[in-house]
Amino acid sequence: MLSPIDRCRLSRHRCGGGIQKVTNITMVVMIAIIWLVLIGHRLMVIGGFWDPPLRGDGQKLETYGFNLDVTLVPQDQIIPAGFARDAIKALVNPPSLPAESALALKAGHGPLLKPGIRVVGIEINGEARAYPVRIVQLHEVCNDTLGGVPIAVTFNPLCDSAVVFDRRVGSETLEFGVSGLVYNSNVVMFDRRDDEDAESLWSQLQFRAIAGPAAESRRKLIVLPMRVVTLRHWLERYPDSTICIGQYDADRRWKQRYAGDPYTLYYAKAEIPYPLEPAFPEQSKREPFDRITARDDDGVWDVTPYTIGDDMETPIDVHALWFAWHTMHPPSDPGLSPLNE
Repeated sequence: MLSPIDRCRLSRHRCGGGIQKVTNITMVVMIAIIWLVLIGHRLMVIGGFWDPPLRGDGQKLETYGFNLDVTLVPQDQIIPAGFARDAIKALVNPPSLPAESALALKAGHGPLLKPGIRVVGIEINGEARAYPVRIVQLHEVCNDTLGGVPIAVTFNPLCDSAVVFDRRVGSETLEFGVSGLVYNSNVVMFDRRDDEDAESLWSQLQFRAIAGPAAESRRKLIVLPMRVVTLRHWLERYPDSTICIGQYDADRRWKQRYAGDPYTLYYAKAEIPYPLEPAFPEQSKREPFDRITARDDDGVWDVTPYTIGDDMETPIDVHALWFAWHTMHPPSDPGLSPLNE
């Protein structure tokens, strides 16, 4: 039979053991909660659900917050494309790699880049870089610096249009974003500023500001020569070229997106998604989705048909679908084609 002292000691031991068990369970629960929070946060970031709220409801122009006091095109032709400004993430100083390293990258179930993919290739002051269409079409604008020159590599998948600009306008170096708006089914960019009222809208295929303070001062962009060729052709010409890899290293979301081409069906259907003014003529020498290249020859545009796979011996200024070029730069007679056969 236990003495009162022994019973007290046993009671304290049992009580202490119970407290210890409760403490251990509490710690396990807390650790589990912390892990769930961390994993949930990571999934939200990867899934893009933690992004800050964006301007623009995808339907009404006034919800985008752009300065429309001065517009050089009719406002009713500047159309919300169904998504907010910055919903398409423009690149800013993205990483690039030597060709050998870039070709070793994986995406999906295979390599990120293959020799037959198309690239926008630029060479400035002895420095060459390839921007894979598979990557830049998902961002539409790439703010970069090449050969000491600040450039904007722009690619609009709706028009299959590629144009490279010098980002220096007057005394400023601009950084461009994707506005969420289209003009004649072509991307409208905007210059990022702390003061939204000072921002302007820019047309890719008209190479100029179409709304805002820059439109009021009739600002235009300098177009830089480039090539739209296969990666194989580009590296044969510039074996020491680097290759832009976009946000490949940011998270696996981008690796998965870069693995495929979401616009394959769009080009197969060949249906123009937004109104054109002037409309594409029914009687034209070319089909709307035929590809063309354009070169500025002392103020006169030399426009020629283009077939994917051409090694493009001479640099060009613009690559686009025929309907987009024709609408942005219509001939005096809409039934005639300025295309050089």
